[in-house]
Amino acid sequence: MNATKGIGQRLKIVRGNKSQFIFAEELGIHRNTLVRYEDELSHPDSNIISQICKTYDISSSWLLFGTGLFFQGKIPIEGTQIAIEGTGSIVSPPKTRPLKIDPGFLDRLKNEIKISKASLPLKKERLDEIINGSVPTAKEISDIAKALGISAIWLAEGDVPPRKK
Repeated sequence: MNATKGIGQRLKIVRGNKSQFIFAEELGIHRNTLVRYEDELSHPDSNIISQICKTYDISSSWLLFGTGLFFQGKIPIEGTQIAIEGTGSIVSPPKTRPLKIDPGFLDRLKNEIKISKASLPLKKERLDEIINGSVPTAKEISDIAKALGISAIWLAEGDVPPRKK
């Protein structure tokens, strides 16, 4: 990610396809406050920064300064740690296998939701956003896979058997 972009632009990237209303609600702030942050008329305080970083697995150095990794997360089901760089590519630390969300992710997700009777751990609005193309966090992939009884790596990549033994 370009370090010259301001925090407002980075907040928009974190928000993704979510509406300002939903994103602000998740943060416990008013939509107008989020608009001021995104327009860089004001800046979030340390509590909001911390909440965003924890909730969305975002690196504080990336959010504040535009440097370092954009996303840092874990896929606990498979034990694979991942980091999504600001460009959207996914890398793994040494001794773990890379995880990439491939084009078949949405088809696998929709199919598993259709055949499953499991209750998913996401709000309906967030699930709809993911189905409509918003990039899920590693935790969201992990939580969905766990609820559906499938492998998180299979859900993201499609190259391992879907059902956990």
